[in-house]
Amino acid sequence: MSEQFRDSRRVFLKKGVIALACLPAAGAVMNGFGPGGLALAADKAAAKEPALPAGQKAVKETDPVAASFGYTKNAGKVDKTKYPMYQADSSCLNCQFYASLNEGWGSCQMIQPGVVSVKGWCSVYNKKI
Repeated sequence: MSEQFRDSRRVFLKKGVIALACLPAAGAVMNGFGPGGLALAADKAAAKEPALPAGQKAVKETDPVAASFGYTKNAGKVDKTKYPMYQADSSCLNCQFYASLNEGWGSCQMIQPGVVSVKGWCSVYNKKI
């Protein structure tokens, strides 16, 4: 075997081993787990909502009644300067006007028709006793 062939084979094997070692990291980056990708994966998981109850439509934040009450599907996004009465532990889940229909949605006596998110909030919130 010639010396030149042996050297090029060595280089090829070294590069191959390095390339194989990098494959898991490359796959993770391609699947969104690289720099900043964990936040993206968390956003994707958070964006997944429980299924709506059969035959029901979600109340939109732009619905005239819902908008007049400042309804939001995510209580964590309440504008605290606009709604200073908002408290961190308040959501539709523990409001007296809310009746659960499934794990993620329920009806609201104040905002109808449609269903509101269990994580939602509006300015007519009144804690269940």
